[in-house]
Amino acid sequence: MEKISQIIEKRKYVRVSLLNPLSAILKIAKINGKVIDEEIGIIKVLNISGGGLSFNSELKLEENTASNHIKYILSINVDEIPFSIATYILRCTKTEDGYNYGCVFDMSDESRTSLLAGIYHLENINKE
Repeated sequence: MEKISQIIEKRKYVRVSLLNPLSAILKIAKINGKVIDEEIGIIKVLNISGGGLSFNSELKLEENTASNHIKYILSINVDEIPFSIATYILRCTKTEDGYNYGCVFDMSDESRTSLLAGIYHLENINKE
């Protein structure tokens, strides 16, 4: 029975699926410790939580691996509050229109608390 509860409780934070995807700007910050600071373009955020997000893009981006450590910076407004969040791509799936990505955030607890407040507000708007 414990194994089932571990599967059900995979996520640490509530994930909010967005009825209207949020636009965000993504840039590469570092590759294997080397500063890059290059804007990639605009992405469409499909869902978001305090721990990460899922987005679609036409671009094929590199996933974070043990041999290829890539840090991205995501600039996004959540509930009209601007956030600049370090993120790592953990998953990439080919879609009809491009690619779907799953990311994890690398952020302070203070920033995460502010982000969660905005996410919970978005969740309440989605329910209305």
